[in-house]
Amino acid sequence: MGWTLIAGHFRAFYSLGTGPSYSLIDVRLYDIFKVFVLVANASNFRSAFFRLFIARSISNFVNYFSSYFYMRLGRLGCFIGLYNLMPSHLLAFFFIYNYYTFHADNLSTMFILLNRLTLILFPVKHTKIWHYLLPASILLTYLAPLSCTIQLLTYDYFVKLQNDNWTFTIGIDMKSDRTYIKSTYLSAWSASLFALICGVLNVFTIVLYRRSKHSQVSLTMTKENKMESRLTIYAFITFMAQLSMAAYYILIYIASWLFYSDVHFFLSLANQLCWVYDITSIVLPAWLLLWASSTVRKRVHSLIFPRSWRKAESTLFERKTQPTGKTAKTAPGYL
Repeated sequence: MGWTLIAGHFRAFYSLGTGPSYSLIDVRLYDIFKVFVLVANASNFRSAFFRLFIARSISNFVNYFSSYFYMRLGRLGCFIGLYNLMPSHLLAFFFIYNYYTFHADNLSTMFILLNRLTLILFPVKHTKIWHYLLPASILLTYLAPLSCTIQLLTYDYFVKLQNDNWTFTIGIDMKSDRTYIKSTYLSAWSASLFALICGVLNVFTIVLYRRSKHSQVSLTMTKENKMESRLTIYAFITFMAQLSMAAYYILIYIASWLFYSDVHFFLSLANQLCWVYDITSIVLPAWLLLWASSTVRKRVHSLIFPRSWRKAESTLFERKTQPTGKTAKTAPGYL
């Protein structure tokens, strides 16, 4: 009986998306490490783009850890006694932060796209423009989601044991004499508005980016221009990832509306939140940044590999780039 219970806990642990069977635990740890590198070396990443990325990453990883208390540990089922002792306002925090960060991610992604668009429209004044826009953007990213979630603090929450008598979820204790605003409804509207605004920003960015590339007189791109081009592509890919997250929240709202009585169908869809969020908001943005930014790539590389390895690699690279004749050219550095 004891071994069966332990095996059940391990199966639930793997189903969280945190066990080796899902192959994401190492990826997440590496992503967390990269964000800590960016935050610890914020003085080396002074551009508005990296500051916006750091602001979004902080929200992402706080949500990642809080999601264990909101959903992932509920899949284990062995902490229900502890959850029953928690006050309602503590359960409310676990419940609310999941929706708060979704709205914050939408806003931060929108500002990153706006940052890329202004770079193409105003390449000379871009830095000066974002000197004023950046503080307002970060404040709006963190404060605006409160307008959609602050009312959730006034609700009563409880721990609901599911039909399998094993897993549990955090729910709102709805009373008949009170009107409630559905968090899934607000998330669906936020997702739709995000898709519309960011879709328009992307269309303008892509059109202007293609025109700017065709209008370049020089056939070669500088190292800085190449990185800015990659960051623009990075912004578009992360938008598509966040758009997938937005579509998922719209599906959750549709499921709660059309299949309100079918709790099993709704939970089967809602339980996919963990891996959808991990891939769209953590894995893709963090790993693609290694490709997009040589500065981040070199900084992470210098902290991971021993100094002797880096010195040997640098010596080998210098030998390869030495000119062998009069017509030989020095190879470019790392991208």
